[in-house]
Amino acid sequence: MMHSWHYKLIIVIAIVFYLSMVGMVALEIPTIGYSTKVTATVETDLYGGVLIVQTDSGQGSCFVVAQKDGWFYAITARHVAEGTIWVTVDSEVYDAEVVRVDSQVDAAMIRFKSPEKYKIYEFGTAEVGKACTTVGWNGDSRLLYKGYVVSVDFRGFVAANGGVLPGCSGGVLLDEKGLAIGITVASPVYGMSVFDSTALYVPIRYAKAMIVAVLGE
Repeated sequence: MMHSWHYKLIIVIAIVFYLSMVGMVALEIPTIGYSTKVTATVETDLYGGVLIVQTDSGQGSCFVVAQKDGWFYAITARHVAEGTIWVTVDSEVYDAEVVRVDSQVDAAMIRFKSPEKYKIYEFGTAEVGKACTTVGWNGDSRLLYKGYVVSVDFRGFVAANGGVLPGCSGGVLLDEKGLAIGITVASPVYGMSVFDSTALYVPIRYAKAMIVAVLGE
């Protein structure tokens, strides 16, 4: 006949054996396809590539789309990239220069040098009804506006609800996957039925065209 302490000992041994087996199994879990390595020019923050643009007359936003030969290239609104401009990141100010202005739409490309790391945005395609996020700056505050795409060709613009504030011009419209689908240029648009309180964005194809023209990519 077994005493109670025998049962307790058996239970303890069983628990220790179980935990050791779990530990062994856990060690054998494969990690194929997963990596924590980050390249020198990539910021993991989804919104870390949307920066402040300071000008002689005010403030706007821009978003980084490429890096080449020590320069970061960013897209902004044409009306933001007028006069002398600087890019501000965490209170650090970097001189910037305009390298391309689109004569058809309110879009421009600037470049600057910085030791910082930035999210470099890739491009997507705007789709009606899909969720989206407008990212830009107002003063020292980075703003995120959640909404959905209501038109991909409203008077030549992509239109999305959610609204923006002054300073967001030149910022980016992102789709659900974090891909750039528009350049913020105007908001809000009132009195237009479904377009009430809707912001307008230059289609991202104009940004693609500037990259090809400037960088040949």
